[in-house]
Amino acid sequence: MTPRIKAFLIHLGISLVVAVAAMALVFGLWYPSPLHAALGVTGIFLLLLAVDVVLGPCLTLVVFKPGKKTLVFDLAVIVVLQAAALVYGLYIMAEGRPAWLVFAHDRFDVVRVVDINTEHIDEAASEYQRPSWLEPQWVALPSFNGTQAQNSLQLQSLLTGSKASTYPALYQPLASQKTG
Repeated sequence: MTPRIKAFLIHLGISLVVAVAAMALVFGLWYPSPLHAALGVTGIFLLLLAVDVVLGPCLTLVVFKPGKKTLVFDLAVIVVLQAAALVYGLYIMAEGRPAWLVFAHDRFDVVRVVDINTEHIDEAASEYQRPSWLEPQWVALPSFNGTQAQNSLQLQSLLTGSKASTYPALYQPLASQKTG
């Protein structure tokens, strides 16, 4: 086996290990089943990983030449670019991850981190002010007995363009919605 092929295989192996760890993070914690399918991130993330895993080792295959004066620099640039692409992809996945699964009267809404309305976040209970970095949390919206409160909430939603389920100040524990 030539040194070039050996360097390619080592880089490919390391890239695959990092890709498996990234998949465990994304599909195991941030987008548990069936949320990854419902939100349509599976294909996008797998494309990101495929490009990241294939491109780095292929570039190593192209530039690797034993005894080359700039070999260490060339490999360092490849690794930095590969890592930067992965970190950027994971950042985008983190911003779009589901933070809250909100029971809203007769349905569940998925609220992504990027959709959270932070306008009155300081009025929310402390456990609802920051989304978890692990899996999405289950919460509920209160049942409004008076039509005035419900109309006010609908009006606010229309004016801001945000659904009521995106306001953490309204969240309650899911158990509060149990019926007899």
